[in-house]
Order: sequence, then C-alpha cells, then structure tokens
Amino acid sequence: MNTWTPPNSEYPPPKPGEPTLHRAAREGDAAAIRQLVAGGASIDEPFDMRLDPGACSSPATPLMVAAGSGDGATVETMRLLIELGADVRLQLDGRSAAAWACSGLGWNYRPGGDVLRLKFLLDHGAPLPLKGELANRLLCHVAEAGDLGRLSLLLGLGSPARGHWDENEARERARARLEMQREQRDSQPDMWADLPPEMRTELSESMRAWEEEFFGKQNAAPWSFEIPLFAAAKSGNVDCVDLLLTYGADVKQRDSSHCTAMYHANSLPVVRRLQRAGLPLEDRDDFGWSPLAAAVCDGIHSIDRILALLAAGADVNATHDRGYTVFMSAASASERDVAVLKALVAHGADPRAVTELGYNAFHAAIDVNGVANAESSVRSILSYLKELGVNLHHRNAVGQTPLARAMQEGTEIEVQVLKELGARE
Repeated sequence: MNTWTPPNSEYPPPKPGEPTLHRAAREGDAAAIRQLVAGGASIDEPFDMRLDPGACSSPATPLMVAAGSGDGATVETMRLLIELGADVRLQLDGRSAAAWACSGLGWNYRPGGDVLRLKFLLDHGAPLPLKGELANRLLCHVAEAGDLGRLSLLLGLGSPARGHWDENEARERARARLEMQREQRDSQPDMWADLPPEMRTELSESMRAWEEEFFGKQNAAPWSFEIPLFAAAKSGNVDCVDLLLTYGADVKQRDSSHCTAMYHANSLPVVRRLQRAGLPLEDRDDFGWSPLAAAVCDGIHSIDRILALLAAGADVNATHDRGYTVFMSAASASERDVAVLKALVAHGADPRAVTELGYNAFHAAIDVNGVANAESSVRSILSYLKELGVNLHHRNAVGQTPLARAMQEGTEIEVQVLKELGARE
C-alpha cells in the first residue's frame, strides 16, 4: 500500500472507538471479519466515521465502510459481508453503501471507493439517488476524484451533468446561515456599546442591510463545490471534463462568486479543453480577479493551476484594484511561496510595477495574513524582491516607504527583515 499522510495530523484515522468489525471491513481483512461475525459482532452496526469533531455525523455500517475505504477493502470484502448477512439496501441518513462507494469515507481519510465496488453494489440492489442534492454531491465527489469510471457510470445512469441547484433551497439555506451568523454576533459583547444610541442604530441597520445583500448575492448561483464541471476541472483530468461536456454540462456556468470552470482548471489539458469549449483565459470574478490572479492568491497549494494557466498564455501582468498586479497578489498571499513568484517572473511578470496608489511589490508584501507572517516566509519573499531589483525605498501615494508601512501596519519581523535588507523610512 502506498504511503499516505492525512492532510490534518490532528485527527488521523482510525477514529478512536472504531469497532473492530468496521476496522476489519475498512482494511479488507476477511479472516477477521469471519471471526468477528462468528463471535457475535453485529453485521449492520452503525458507527459515526467522521474524523472532524465539528462536522455533521456520518454513520456507516461495515458494508458502507468497505464500499468507501481506501485502506484495502475490495469487492470481495463486500461480497463476504453480504454473504454473512449485511443488508445491501440499508440507508443511514439517506446514504446507502453505493453512496459511500462514490464519496469515500470523507475528510482526512485516504481516498477510496471505485467503479468496481460501485457497480457491484448497484447490481446487488443498493439504492442510489440520481436526482437532487445528494445525487449531485456524489457526482461532484467522483468528478473531483478524477475517476472516469465512476463518473461515466453515474452519468450513464442519468445523474445530470449540469448538476442540481434549486433557488428555493438555496434561499432557505442562506436564510438559515444568516440567522445563525446574527445569533452568534448578538451573543458577543456589543462592539458599538460606547457609541451614541442613534449611531449604534444606524450602524446596526447598515450591517443588517449589508448582510442581506451579501447572503442574497452569494446564493443567487451555486457554490463552486456544487458544480460537477468545476469539480472535474479541479481534478485535472481532462477526460472527466470532456465527458461532462459531452453529457451536456454548461461550460459557461458561473458560481456564486461569478467564477467559471477556468478558475479551477488544474492542468494544461483541462485549460486547453475549456478554451476550445469557449471559456476565455482572461475573465473577472466578483473580486475583479482573473483566473491567474485567483490562483496566485491561493499560493503554493495552487501551483499546478498557476503553471497550467501560465503555459496556456494567461496574462501574467493583468491588474485589478487600480493597478494591483498578479505578482503583487502572489507576494501578499497567505500561502505565498517564492516558487510562485519565480514562475511568474519566468513567464514575463514585471516585479517592479507600481499601482495607481504608488504601491510596489514590497508594499504589497507587508501586513499579510496566515502562514505568510512566519519569519521564513517574510525572509524568503522580501529577500527575493530585493534580488529582483524592486525599489526598497519607493514611496507610495501617501509618502510611505515599505519600511514605514511595516512600522505602522506590519509586524516586528517585517520591520527587522526590511532593515536587514537596507530599508529606510
């Protein structure tokens, strides 16, 4: 079995308390399955397989676990469980073993499920929805896994390539999220308690109006993870993208952030296929970002997408927000990495560009978020900018040098590194 590391080391499988029969089913241990069932283990006992303690429960029987496992279970594991009495038609929270064969075991588990297990379960009568929200979620799981076999099977059975999105359902979900956010805010100390009553009322009304507009806009179209074509583009498998388009997926569909599938294209063949289908490389989402700008904002985790877009000819010097460049976005990303900056420069990015407000890449690299605040990130990025010849003493429209901005808005390590590089106020 190939070495695999769970993305989050805090909650690795197996889950504490996992029943021995579930573990045997997950690992495909036929001898242990026979011994446990002969010893009285309940063949259809449910166990909550979720690893994330904050997520919704995810109850599964041993058969369901075997269906979605990536740890050794096979068709033969499921055949044995059924021979020993497992109910192939059983559903828990609306999900049968066939659904688990589509989705795998979930967050932080090794990817699992395959077309042979899915077909076996369907042939033995396991129910599987082909319409509605759950059906779409399963189709997206399979598409994002880049599994052409399972995707072809589901589409051939009638699962809609365009996905499922119901405006009324979306509106209800948005209203529920809005109410939850307001309840959470109302339970916190009043941030405006020291203001005059009339000003507090005005600010409160403005906040509520903004929330209504924001949640309404965010749910006027599907989220990206609800669109099968987006999921296939993310997988990088051009055959999955091509198959969805053949079955009628709308290549021009946009999500709730006004993005197209091009914003998720994770390989050059996928980018090229989407181009042939009519999607442009240069586009604008709700933030005014092009697909390349959005990719560099995701940092090193999107390096495959970045390289694919660059290889296809994306405008490496595209700007947004009054001249803010793709290179500046990469320098200020929370998951920034010198490798991304070097890729942009290799494809012609101008690291010395200046925005309408006088910001250069040094200004952009100050006052960032997340892991970009780590000393290693600060040192590597700022040192590389100096190596590229970006002006360390350039003043923006309000007269700030990068060092002055760091002293006013940044962190101690940013100030320290800039001084080490020779910066002055």
